[in-house]
Amino acid sequence: MRLIRIWGPPALVAGSIFVLSSIPGNDYPSHPEIANVAAHFAEFTLLAFFLARALRQTGVATGTIDTILFAVVICVGYGLLDELHQFAIPNRVFDTMDIMVDTLGALTGSVALVIYLRRTEG
Repeated sequence: MRLIRIWGPPALVAGSIFVLSSIPGNDYPSHPEIANVAAHFAEFTLLAFFLARALRQTGVATGTIDTILFAVVICVGYGLLDELHQFAIPNRVFDTMDIMVDTLGALTGSVALVIYLRRTEG
């Protein structure tokens, strides 16, 4: 049960990202590019926050730098895999801008977790 509580949130966010990126491009409603950027940023901010929390709670990451670094590297790797996966999806493409936004989201989420822990743990 403890593992589900720790790893469930990042797995749920990662799964949601995968499901959303599996939808063919022409099945998405028309939206401005800023909505796409905001969605990528929000998804990867959440993923990194929950992933950094899980890494800390399991002792994989113990300090500020390794928590941020591990979470960002894993999230960027996942973002790259997500973009590669989209090659197989009709009307979807690999977009380097998405990777950059994913990276900024991952950095934001992991730093937010570190700030949150510093404030709550003293």
